[in-house]
Amino acid sequence: MVEEVKRLVGIVKECGVRQFLFKSEDVKISIKISKDIGQDIYFPDTSYNSGVKEEKNLDVNKVEIKSGYVGILRLSDKKGNLISVIGKEVSKGDVLCSIEVLGIEHKVESPVSGIITSILLNDGDVVGYGSLIMEITTNNG
Repeated sequence: MVEEVKRLVGIVKECGVRQFLFKSEDVKISIKISKDIGQDIYFPDTSYNSGVKEEKNLDVNKVEIKSGYVGILRLSDKKGNLISVIGKEVSKGDVLCSIEVLGIEHKVESPVSGIITSILLNDGDVVGYGSLIMEITTNNG
C-alpha cells in the first residue's frame, strides 16, 4: 500500500494539484502539496483561532486561512446560507466560517480585508489543526 500511496503522490504532483482527497468505506487518503517548499512560513500566536500565512509579491498579497481546531467545517450559517464564496469581499473581523468541535461552534474571522480567491474545502468536511481552508487576496497588495 505504501508504494501505491507514493505513486499517487507523484501523480498528484505531476498534475499540479495542491490538494487531493479520496474516501471509501475503509480508506481515507488526504494529500496536500505545499507550493512553498523551502520558503519561510509564518506561524501566528497560537491563541489566535486560525493560522495565517502571508505570501508577498510585488503586486499580490495572499493570506491563507487555516483551521485552529480539529472539527467539522461550517461554511454556511444555521439557515443553510453560505457565509463565504469565492469572489466575496470581506473586511477584517468578518466571520468566514466556523469549526464545530463537540457541538460547540468556533468562529473563524478574517484577519485582513480583501477578496476570497479560493475555498479549498467543502461545508461539512472534517478539518485537522492547520488545515488550509481558504485564501484571501488583500486590497493593499
